[in-house]
Amino acid sequence: MKQFFSNMSVERWVIVTSLLLATALGSVGFFKFHRERVVLEDALEADIVQLAQQTQSAAMKYSRLYKEADLQELTGSQGNMESFLRTLATRKEASLGQVDVKISESANSIRKGVQDIRYTVQPQNRDRAFQRIGIANFLFMIEDESRRLRVSHLRLTLSPKNLKEWDFPPNNPELWFWETEVLSRQKSETAPAK
Repeated sequence: MKQFFSNMSVERWVIVTSLLLATALGSVGFFKFHRERVVLEDALEADIVQLAQQTQSAAMKYSRLYKEADLQELTGSQGNMESFLRTLATRKEASLGQVDVKISESANSIRKGVQDIRYTVQPQNRDRAFQRIGIANFLFMIEDESRRLRVSHLRLTLSPKNLKEWDFPPNNPELWFWETEVLSRQKSETAPAK
């Protein structure tokens, strides 16, 4: 041991001292960070179940809302309402084909700050008559799949082409001409005058 220390130069002393100090600092740092890591792992284990449940419920809510918005194709613009009505008319349940949608904004509203937008829907081919079940399904789908649209008026006219003098509606395929009015009530974009 004496011989080891007798041959020590300043450089060797610096190396030995650095090694000893590095070992001491490493052990102090390890135990300090180990304690912090254990505390964080315990907090994580306690909160991870709750955090996972919150994330799952938020994801399910997002999926439900996204699906509703996608189903209705409604993001607030009138063009999307028209697209929504046209899509419903061409579905298999209704089989009404292409429809014309005309928009008219009502100047007289029931309440202040509320705007009524009326959509008049009728077939593009005015000479073609449709079965009553298809028209009824179309009107039902409007009410069922949209929270913002309500059917406010329906005009049905029996098609004279298919009606013979001896036929009554129960024996006839009951083809009808139709036109409907759909109402969308929304908050007014302009503030009411004081």
